[in-house]
Amino acid sequence: MSPQLPAHVPSRAPAIIITCVIGPIVSTAIVSIRVWTRVVVTRNLGWDDYAAMVTLLFCIGFSVVLGISTRYGMGLHLWDMTPELVSDHSEWIYISSALYLVSILGYRIALLLMYLRLFGVSTPFRYATWAVMCFVTGYLFCNIITLIFGCTPIDKYWKPAESGHCINLVQADHAYGSMNVVSDLLLFLLPLPMVWQLNLSAREKLGLFLVFMGGIGNCVVTTVRFALLVQNLNAPDKPWLDARTFLLTVVEINTGLICGCTPVLKPFFRHLFSTPPPDQSQQPFTPRSDSIWMGHFPEDRTRSNYRDFIELERGKDASDDSSVLEDVG
Repeated sequence: MSPQLPAHVPSRAPAIIITCVIGPIVSTAIVSIRVWTRVVVTRNLGWDDYAAMVTLLFCIGFSVVLGISTRYGMGLHLWDMTPELVSDHSEWIYISSALYLVSILGYRIALLLMYLRLFGVSTPFRYATWAVMCFVTGYLFCNIITLIFGCTPIDKYWKPAESGHCINLVQADHAYGSMNVVSDLLLFLLPLPMVWQLNLSAREKLGLFLVFMGGIGNCVVTTVRFALLVQNLNAPDKPWLDARTFLLTVVEINTGLICGCTPVLKPFFRHLFSTPPPDQSQQPFTPRSDSIWMGHFPEDRTRSNYRDFIELERGKDASDDSSVLEDVG
């Protein structure tokens, strides 16, 4: 049973609840479009899609838990809270933080797997992507362990008067928060050199840059959230300020997941509004001369790599280029 909340006091709970409802709805719609496109249009569901679906479940779980936490003091001023409510609030912060960390790990892994799927034929890029994936997985795993076992016993996290000890959680938050900003910046910059090398027209190249530059918005959200987190750590009215920070976490994980799905939106809308292609089964095969992967077909290109790149670059169904796939595969 939730404790009795004080009546007629300022609260950020309505803003949190609205964000926790809208964010997962939009993310669910975009991920559903992604999965439908990969299953029906391109018929090539991959590990990045599975990672996006699992991440969506954690995003929804995080939003539900954060919404419930408004019944336990999230969004209130400290002076409007009883000692019991302060303890309950800290416990729900603990649970929400764990789900948040798993969610950001999920959308970043999904994004990196998509990079490998689209640009994995380049060996240097593949090594760079795996290096970033190891960095992201490593520090977020450490962050999760630090959060869960940072206090002994564990419930000292939300019961500070209890005997035991905690590590310096303020310094840990500073370190992991700065790594969050760095990793988001790496995720934004990583595919840009590959896009720049494509043999495309200026308009097409600009369109691809805009697709991937959607990630800069997520970088901004992560940076602002980190700045607010640093401001909140030693603030006297921490519950009130925590509400603002956690509201941004909902925006961060949902925009991160959505940005990872944007390359699939073009083939989806092209399929939705295009007319059926003419039957080309009787037409002779003509080798494609306008190769667009760094000026030529790499020798190690696979059928899957090329199909995925067609999705990203042209927004076509893989079946539209079946003659080329037969030649490449």
